[in-house]
Amino acid sequence: MVTLVAGLHTYGERRLEAMAREFKAACGAGGTVKNGVIEIQGDQLETIRGWFEKQNSGLSVPPSAPGIPS
Repeated sequence: MVTLVAGLHTYGERRLEAMAREFKAACGAGGTVKNGVIEIQGDQLETIRGWFEKQNSGLSVPPSAPGIPS
């Protein structure tokens, strides 16, 4: 299982790579950026949601991804 963070492709590769590094550190997991999508190993939805909340970024994470029960 991987957690995908998508919809931020306009941020640019450098910013996505920096965010991926922060997510990997927060989650204690591996990950990568592919085609504008951050992939973090494992079910990391709550950790990543918390990261966005701490950033006061104005972005939000939906309760569950499409096709995945909440």
